[in-house]
Amino acid sequence: MKTNELRLGNYILTSGGRLISVTIENIVKVAKNISEYKPIPLTEEWIIGLGFGKHDSTTFEKNGYYFDLEDTTFYNDWPSNASTLNKNVKYLHQIQNLYFALTGEELLTK
Repeated sequence: MKTNELRLGNYILTSGGRLISVTIENIVKVAKNISEYKPIPLTEEWIIGLGFGKHDSTTFEKNGYYFDLEDTTFYNDWPSNASTLNKNVKYLHQIQNLYFALTGEELLTK
């Protein structure tokens, strides 16, 4: 994970395994000590917690966007005319950033 991949509101883990959100208050500390933080791998629990509904065994949908957890691919349509928007979306901050870039809306946990 690189500093330039993070934006306010992204969730990451401290080296001790504690979940934090990147905020105005901690962004400088995070940036200066990025090696002490870890990205959060995407799991079914996280995807559902972000408001995606189960589409099939490995694919989840939210507002017309689909994410396949098995092949880590984000689609803008499913299944006909499916267009891959990004591959290798493996971490929580990546899907948060991609979804925000496409919709202008934050992915918030429930």
